[in-house]
Amino acid sequence: MQNFVTEKASVWVKSWIKPWYYRISAVVLSDEQFIKKKYKKSFGREIDLNNPRTFTEKIQYLKLYNRPTGLSRLADKYEVRQYVKEQGLEHILNQLYGVYERVEELKFDQLPDAFVIKMTHGSSWNIICPDKSKLKWDTELSKLHGWQKENFYFHTREWVYKQIRPRIIVEKYLGGDRGAGTPLNDYKIYCFNGKPDFIGVDLDRYTDHRRNLYDLDWSLLPWQYNFQNTDRIIPKPACLDEMLEIAQKLSRGLIFARIDLYAVQDKIIFGEVTLSPGSGFNKFYPDEFDLRVGEKIDISSLFDSLKKK
Repeated sequence: MQNFVTEKASVWVKSWIKPWYYRISAVVLSDEQFIKKKYKKSFGREIDLNNPRTFTEKIQYLKLYNRPTGLSRLADKYEVRQYVKEQGLEHILNQLYGVYERVEELKFDQLPDAFVIKMTHGSSWNIICPDKSKLKWDTELSKLHGWQKENFYFHTREWVYKQIRPRIIVEKYLGGDRGAGTPLNDYKIYCFNGKPDFIGVDLDRYTDHRRNLYDLDWSLLPWQYNFQNTDRIIPKPACLDEMLEIAQKLSRGLIFARIDLYAVQDKIIFGEVTLSPGSGFNKFYPDEFDLRVGEKIDISSLFDSLKKK
C-alpha cells in the first residue's frame, strides 16, 4: 500500500507541480539565458554561442536560431506522418490505431492487448504496453493528463515544440526479437546536410539501456554518446542500405537531423525525426568527440545571415 501511495504521489508531483516550475522559469529566463545556465550545469563549461564548434554547442545554436517555416511538424508525432508520406515513404509508417484530442476519449477496454501511446507534442512522453492486463491504467491516465497540460518547449527551450497541438496517438506495439515485452533495436541515423554519417543502435531501453555507434560500413566507432556500449554483437541489418536511403530522403534540406527507424523482420518502420538529440545536453565519451562530431554540422550560412541582421 505504501509503495502505491508513493507512486501516486510521484506521478502527481511530476504531472502538476513541475509544469508550473518550467513555466515560471520561462518568465524569468530567456531561451538564451536558460540554455547558457543548463549548458554550464550539464558540461561544467560555458557555451560559446558566438563561435559554436562542438556538437552540443551547435545543437543549442540551432535551437535558438534555426526556425524555418514547417520545421515544427517534423517534431509533431502525428503531423510528421504526413511528411513521411510526402517523401513517398508511406509504406514505412507504423499502423495507427487512433488519434485523440483529449485523454477522456481513450477507452481502455477498446485498446488492443498491446499498444503504444504517444503524446504528439513532446519527447519521451510515451506509454509502451506489451501486455494490457499488466498495465496500471489509473497511473498511466494521470501521466497522460499531466503531459497534455504541459508545453514541452518550457522543459528544454526547443522552439519546434512550442506551437504543437497537444494530441494523443495510439500505434501498433512493435515487439523485439527476444520475446514479448522486449523492445526492438532502435536505429538512429545521424544526418548532416541531408547525408547520413553514422548510426546509433539503442537496445534494452527499459532495463539496461546501451548504445553502440557505427560508421556506414558497420564498423564500431571509438566513442560513446550518452550511453555505454553493449558487449552483445549487433549484426548489420540486412536492410541497412534501404535505411540509409530513407534517412537521406527524410533529412533532405535539414542542417542536422537524426532519423530513427526500426527493423521488424527486415521490414523498416519509421520511428521519428529528432532535431535536437537529448536537447543537446547529452555527453560524448571521450569528450573530444563532441568537437569532432560538431565539425560535421555546417551552420555557416545560418551564422552569416544572423550576423548581417
